[in-house]
Amino acid sequence: MACFTVPLAEAVVLTVAKKIVFRHNADSVIKSAEEAKNHKIEVLKEKLGILEKMLYGGSFLLAVEHLYHGEISFVPPFLTAMKNPAEIPEMLHEMATVGVGMALLTTAVWAAGIGIAALAKNLKKKSSVLGLSGGCCLMCLIITVFMAAVFSVLFIVSKKTDSAEKSHGFGLRKFSQPVFTTMLAFWAAAIMWSVDGIANVAGGEAFFDLSKQDALLGVIVALCGIALFAVLALRNARK
Repeated sequence: MACFTVPLAEAVVLTVAKKIVFRHNADSVIKSAEEAKNHKIEVLKEKLGILEKMLYGGSFLLAVEHLYHGEISFVPPFLTAMKNPAEIPEMLHEMATVGVGMALLTTAVWAAGIGIAALAKNLKKKSSVLGLSGGCCLMCLIITVFMAAVFSVLFIVSKKTDSAEKSHGFGLRKFSQPVFTTMLAFWAAAIMWSVDGIANVAGGEAFFDLSKQDALLGVIVALCGIALFAVLALRNARK
C-alpha cells in the first residue's frame, strides 16, 4: 500500500540532515588547513550520498509498482488506501512492518558494503570502489536484479575507463555517476521487494507470483530505471 514511503522518508530526512550538518561546518571546512580533515569530510559525504541514492532510487522504482497496481494515484490523497478509513490501519501496519523493514535492510546492506569496502582497503592497501550488490513478483524481481547486474557491469567498465583521468576518490565522472546511481536504484528496489516477499510469506501468502502482469511490471520498472539513467546522463552532460 504505502511501504515505499518509509525508505523515502528516511531518504528525505538524510538529505535534510546532510544539508544542515555540512552547511553548519562549511566555513570551518573551507578555512581549515588540514587536508586530511577535508578528505574525511568528502569521503563521509560520498558514503552518505550512496545511501541517499539507494533509498531514493529504490523508493522510486517501488512507487512505479504501486502505481501499476493502483495503490497510488496522481490526485489527492495520492494513496488510495486513504480514501477508505477502514484501510488506513492496515496501511499504517504495513508501513510500520514492511516499510520499516525495507528501510532498515537497505541501510544495513549499505553499512555492510561500506564496512567491507573499508576492510578491503585496509587489507589490500589500495582504494576500493563500492558496488552494492522485490519481493512478491518473480518476473519483476528477476528483471530488476538483471538490470542491477547489467548496470553493475557498466559501472565497473566505466570506472576502468575513468580511472586514468581521476587522481582522487571524490565523485564520479559524467558517465560513471548516472550509471552508479541507476545501479544503486535497481539493487535497492530488489532488496525492498525481497522484504515485501518475506512479509507475504509471514502473512501466509506465496513469496512469488509468476504472471504476465508481473513480467509487464518488470519491463516497466526496467524502462523507468533506464529513463532515470537517461535523465541523469543528460543533466551531467550539460554541466
